[in-house]
Amino acid sequence: MEKLKFLIFCLKQVPGLSNQSILNVCQSVLETGRVTVSPEEIIHLANIQKKYEKKILTHLAYVENQRESFYVQYTHQPFITFLDQAYPTCLSQIYNPPVGLFYAGDISLLNKPAISMIGPREPTQYGYEVVEKFSPKLVTHPLVIVSGLAKGIDTKCHQEALKNQGKTVAVIGSGLNICYPKSNQRLQHYLMKHQLVVSEYPLNTPPYPYHFPMRNRIIAGLSKGTCVIQAREKSGTLITASLALEEGREVFAVPGDIGLEESKGCLKLIQLGAKCVYQPEDILEEFLF
Repeated sequence: MEKLKFLIFCLKQVPGLSNQSILNVCQSVLETGRVTVSPEEIIHLANIQKKYEKKILTHLAYVENQRESFYVQYTHQPFITFLDQAYPTCLSQIYNPPVGLFYAGDISLLNKPAISMIGPREPTQYGYEVVEKFSPKLVTHPLVIVSGLAKGIDTKCHQEALKNQGKTVAVIGSGLNICYPKSNQRLQHYLMKHQLVVSEYPLNTPPYPYHFPMRNRIIAGLSKGTCVIQAREKSGTLITASLALEEGREVFAVPGDIGLEESKGCLKLIQLGAKCVYQPEDILEEFLF
């Protein structure tokens, strides 16, 4: 299994090779028991479109030439795959589960009861106050707070978890050595040392916009339920909530002023069947230990 794990690590370094493509390659390896796979076989197994084949083959050749260098990185960079016992069961059950996660911090947090808390990058003061109200009881229950380390509500969720001596996990959309937003550099470094930060992207990967919808499925997948503090009708926050609903997870929505754009997403979720919550006890009663 160690050879397959290293293969996954190497394939994660190939730009343009999707998570699902790598999963396809792994499935073949597990079925045949043959870890050595040629670039041409990878192209076939990964279902790469004809117009991208040349580009992917070039990247695969580079990775093969740098194999020794990548092995040094592999031995020093904490990395967990779906093959590992520590890989969280709740994450393995989602559609397109991440084949591997790079991490810094306490990996055991991935297997503790957790609640995802999400919201907009530009919330109202009310949104911040809700996080302050909910966090103390949630973290002392105890639940691990999972969020995305974006500015606004995400940052507030991580900060309140720390303030109340709780545990928190940040899922980011870049390599672990990239801080985005830069204003969260100090917080990210602290979480990497004392809590947990995870990413499915290798070092030096920029925070491309299309990474964040992919990141959102991990935020939703790491917990039994997702609490939406505030959300506009069309937002990344609603993408995460929708993913949670699709996976059969609980979705909690905090009601707000019907005249505010930041409330419309939550009100819509409540109409669609999300549980309306106005106190932490409304969430805790859904978590049975």
